[in-house]
Amino acid sequence: MFSCSQKSSTYGTLTGTIKNIKNDTILCLIDNDNDSIVQKFLVKNGHFKIKFSAPVPKLFTLRPENYKYEKDFFDLWLDNSPTKLYGNIYNMADSRIEGSVPNKIYDIYKSIEYNYRHELTKINLKKHTNDKHILDSLDSELKILQSDYKDKLMKFFTGNISTEVAFNYIFFETARYKSALNRIDLKHLYDLLPDKFRNSKNGIIIKTYISLPAVPKNGDMYIDFSQPNPEGELNSISSNLGKYTILEFWGSFCGSCRAEHPALRQQYRKYHKKGLNIIGISGDVKISDWVDAIRKDSIPWINISDLGGYNNYGFMLYGVKAIPCLILLDKNGIILDDNFGSKIDGELKKFFEK
Repeated sequence: MFSCSQKSSTYGTLTGTIKNIKNDTILCLIDNDNDSIVQKFLVKNGHFKIKFSAPVPKLFTLRPENYKYEKDFFDLWLDNSPTKLYGNIYNMADSRIEGSVPNKIYDIYKSIEYNYRHELTKINLKKHTNDKHILDSLDSELKILQSDYKDKLMKFFTGNISTEVAFNYIFFETARYKSALNRIDLKHLYDLLPDKFRNSKNGIIIKTYISLPAVPKNGDMYIDFSQPNPEGELNSISSNLGKYTILEFWGSFCGSCRAEHPALRQQYRKYHKKGLNIIGISGDVKISDWVDAIRKDSIPWINISDLGGYNNYGFMLYGVKAIPCLILLDKNGIILDDNFGSKIDGELKKFFEK
């Protein structure tokens, strides 16, 4: 267990040594909270030294100004203390950090994640068989692996519960695709959090998430909620139900969502007068991105958002952690299909042209 106490210094330093990097390469230090560039700086003869301000431990990303691949990114936790980085430009993601206490905690978390994914990949590679005995054995291995992974995560979080690093990744579990932790697990962790975290913006989101009702499934009644449209006017699901209604969970940043819009627009224009409604719920955080995507995609249906990203209240309510996601309701608000995307053309034809 570590403690990420606030440092008395007014700034920290990051000293770097990077192999195989071209002289005068520009690197960028990114603040992960708002995806903004904190500093741009030159690397001279494989070395650099910068000052930064992080009175509370924060997650940053270091990358070249002209990056191409995921391996060009390196995430690191910094506080106002002297920190050293050793890396290779061929794979910045494998850089090593010395001196940062929060980054030592982060290294433990990364190790848990890496070991789980490594073992999961090994199991999945063995599944290319029709032998039922082998598949049953692999299913048992997978359950043991997932249980062990969850236990290690819970131990990590409880052991470092007073640190910004643990709090950040507890919050991450509220929107994480295929999260290992359920709402009961998160409630246990939330109850252990210091007040400074529970009373924070993300702490309030965790509290909201763990207090939500069970995610509605096929055959369940929809759960109503209201959010503003781009003009700031509140719209609810209940006031926009049609003969059939599609809830479209999407975001301007989602290429697959945007690629589906022409076909979805075609279906809307074909069947709207016959009773089809679509309600778009956006996972954007910037209203400018959201509005620009609506305009560029010529979206004619209602769009709402609280600009909460994947922690949009509607996303959390319906358990949406991957987009695009289409949910089909009947005129009474009963969920007919909570995974409607691939069947939209044939199903709507069946409903409206019978």
